[in-house]
Amino acid sequence: MKQRKNVFIALRMAGVGGRGKLDGILRYIDDHHLDWNIQIVRTSLELTRETIQDALDRRTDGYIISMPGSEDAVPPLFASKAPLVLSDTQTVGIPRMRCNLAVISNDAAAIGRAAAEHLLSQGTFATFGYVYNDRTEWARNRLKGYAEALAEHGFDCTTYAAPLNGTVVPDRKDLARWLLALPKPAALFVDCDDHAHSVLDICHESGIDVPQSVSVIGVGNDSVICLHSTPTLSSILPDFNGEGYLAARLLRGMMERPSSKCEPRFFLRGVADTVVRESSTPLTRANHLVLRALKFIDGNLSKKIGIDDVARHLKVSRSLLILRFREIRGESIAATIRSRRLAKVKSLLETTRFTIEEITEKCGFENANHLKNIFKAHFGRTMRDYRNSVS
Repeated sequence: MKQRKNVFIALRMAGVGGRGKLDGILRYIDDHHLDWNIQIVRTSLELTRETIQDALDRRTDGYIISMPGSEDAVPPLFASKAPLVLSDTQTVGIPRMRCNLAVISNDAAAIGRAAAEHLLSQGTFATFGYVYNDRTEWARNRLKGYAEALAEHGFDCTTYAAPLNGTVVPDRKDLARWLLALPKPAALFVDCDDHAHSVLDICHESGIDVPQSVSVIGVGNDSVICLHSTPTLSSILPDFNGEGYLAARLLRGMMERPSSKCEPRFFLRGVADTVVRESSTPLTRANHLVLRALKFIDGNLSKKIGIDDVARHLKVSRSLLILRFREIRGESIAATIRSRRLAKVKSLLETTRFTIEEITEKCGFENANHLKNIFKAHFGRTMRDYRNSVS
């Protein structure tokens, strides 16, 4: 008969992340009929050095820690050899040769990409933006995934970065000015549901229609926030449940088969769902037409295409196509083709060693000198200077 395991679990239960992880842990225990005696710590105030030392003194068999602000409490655990799983917790201070350790994080870049994919599927926007707390690493990593996914489709990302504190926006007037200045329609990704709720409030105060002028999506899928926002808030749900399930599985393995290897093991969990509500708008027929046009343009950037080529491919009149582009994107088709060609030029300068002549051919420009002049006029630097700055 297997001996009962005593397991110490510290989860921040005030948010959906902690509750989702606990559900995943308990689901793994139930699925595998494990006999675990669980001690749960729910707040950072409860998670002290004394609490952990007491658990160590009682020879607790394993630990799962997912508690922001726990850096001062966990050093006694690092000094021990007890099986330990850290989830979405800073790993600063972990001894390099710490055995029986696994580290799980939600994939911030995947969350950013999911937000971009959702907004790209909802319509053709004049602007894509991101509002975030620039003091948090996970928010910066979400920006990276979001911006990369947009760039793959030829779009830039504009940002509002501020030291947002919890649910508080320190300068609502400044954020309102930024929101009002965005070319509309705009698509906004916000780093968490709390801040997205504030963005919706500020839009309402500023007379900005959501989702008609600005589409908004947050992260967390906290139903209390999302369902009681006006309009209801779309949100990316990270795989919190999967993190908890994986944490329990890894801890069980370490408790049953202690490892002699002393390297931390790192794992990522991605996105569970994109929950669409009223704050992000679906595609209209006009959006669909422009999106199909952009797809054709992107697939033919090396060719000398113009308005007539796009209209012929879509089997619509030239005048309707011009009207829809002005209506949805606020610019001409010719300007769109040029901007997307230039975006491809930048990408090739960043990621390849193609010559300027080769890039000219691949991006559909008349000749290298013509491209050099357009690039410098548009970006304020030569192609050579740009390549050197990113290499």
